[in-house]
Amino acid sequence: MKKDIIKLIPVALVVITLVCGCTTASEKNQRSATNTLTQTGLPQLSAITGTGTLTPPANPDNFSFVVFGDSQPNFTVVSQIFSQIKSGLKPTPDFGLSLGDIVKGEPQVPFDSDPIEKTLKNYLSHAKEAGVPIFNAPGNHELDDVVNTNPWTEMPSQKMQTLYEKVVGPTYGSFDFGNSHFIVLNTEDVPPKGMKGPKPPMEFSYIGPKQLAELKADLDANRDKTHIFVAMHYPIHPLNPKRDSLYGESRQALIELFAKYSNISYVLASHEHYFYNPFDETNVSTVPVFRAGGPTRYLISGGAGASFWDPSQIWAFHHYLVFQVSGEAVNVTIKRLP
Repeated sequence: MKKDIIKLIPVALVVITLVCGCTTASEKNQRSATNTLTQTGLPQLSAITGTGTLTPPANPDNFSFVVFGDSQPNFTVVSQIFSQIKSGLKPTPDFGLSLGDIVKGEPQVPFDSDPIEKTLKNYLSHAKEAGVPIFNAPGNHELDDVVNTNPWTEMPSQKMQTLYEKVVGPTYGSFDFGNSHFIVLNTEDVPPKGMKGPKPPMEFSYIGPKQLAELKADLDANRDKTHIFVAMHYPIHPLNPKRDSLYGESRQALIELFAKYSNISYVLASHEHYFYNPFDETNVSTVPVFRAGGPTRYLISGGAGASFWDPSQIWAFHHYLVFQVSGEAVNVTIKRLP
């Protein structure tokens, strides 16, 4: 009997080994599959620090939001916007979209994070006055390396991005609201080492391959939305394309990508300190009603406080935009400020 048991032991060990081996392999395969099934698209975007969280609209086909850009440290003007969001507009907008340059990073050598951190926190204290969540598409003044003393060769740096994320929040992402999907892009991605910028007066801007891949996946996942709104700092169709456009390959990549989606209703940018509609250039008073499925519209709203590059231009006035979504229709109202 003992001999029979002894003979069976090697067989049992082989069986146990095979079973354990199969189980281990199965677990490995399962873990591998789980790892490949990570969430696709852009990361979920939160509002900037201290401005609260979104509350779903009572009617997903009826809501409003405010758009503004390039306040820089002119808190007199941008505070008017926050005040009107809170108590001057009826109905009260559900949230605000800032298009970047909420500060003005001044050149400094050596680098000192304190001045820009204080300005960022000052902006956040004013943004709380709006009483609704505020989202921001960071611009060159938030993310460019302020150590550089030549404004025409400034490039984004990791230390500035880290500072922004610490104080303000994520640099890009997306979220759903009502019948729509909102995308906030970072046109100031940190470039790979050795990458050279454009020749002056064109400024450097860049959207890296990771963000572009996530953007494509995000757009694919939201083809069912009635509207997609894209917010970014550098424009695709600026008033002055030789200086202010999103740079080079990044611009072309977005043009080709956006052309594949019929539900991108608006692409919103700033950087230029104007209100500018590239497809209705001389109209600075009205924006025609948009209907879902129509050609994507582009608007520049950079009048939230920064000084005007040429005050004599018809586009140079302080303002913000109110977007009213009513089912398939989108109405935009231009609100001028003193």
